[in-house]
Amino acid sequence: MSKCRESGANFWQLPDVALDRILDGLEVSSVIHDLGCGVGELCGRLQKRGYMNVVGFDHNNNAVVHARRKFPRVEIRLQKIEDVLQLEAELKLMMLSIAFVDDQETALMKLRQSTRKLFVATALKNDSLIDSKWLRISVRENEILTHLDRAKWTITQQFRYSIQGEPDVMCILCV
Repeated sequence: MSKCRESGANFWQLPDVALDRILDGLEVSSVIHDLGCGVGELCGRLQKRGYMNVVGFDHNNNAVVHARRKFPRVEIRLQKIEDVLQLEAELKLMMLSIAFVDDQETALMKLRQSTRKLFVATALKNDSLIDSKWLRISVRENEILTHLDRAKWTITQQFRYSIQGEPDVMCILCV
C-alpha cells in the first residue's frame, strides 16, 4: 500500500494526487455521487475540474445549507446515505462517511449493484484513538476490507495519507 503526501492538505481534504487516481478514466459527463458530502468541499473540487454531474448527499441540515451556499451550482441533497445507495452513478465517493453507516456490508452490496466504481476513505481505528474525537468516524482496516470482499468489490488501488497528529486515512478504490 502506498503513502500519499501533499503539503497544505488537511485531514478532511483528499490530496489532489489521490483525487487524480480516483478520477482516472472517468469522463467529465460521468454521474458522481458524494455520499456523506458534509459541507460539499469535494463536490466543489470536482466541479472546478469540469465534472458537472456531481450530486452530494448528507443527513446534516446545517452542512447541506452551508454546502448549497458555498457551491450554488452543485446539487446537494439532504438525505441519509442508506436512502441513496441504489441510485445509479458511475462513481460513488465515501470520504470518511462509511463509519456512519450501521450495516456497512449490506450498504457495500447495494452500492455494488448501482455503481461501476467506488472510492472509500476511512480513518483507521487503532488503540491510540480510544476516547479520541476520531473514534466514531474510524473503522478497523481488516473490517472494511472484509466487507468489500464479501460485497464482491475488486480493489484496484489502496493507499494511505496522513497529516501530522491525525490518524492515517486509508483510501480504497474499487470496481
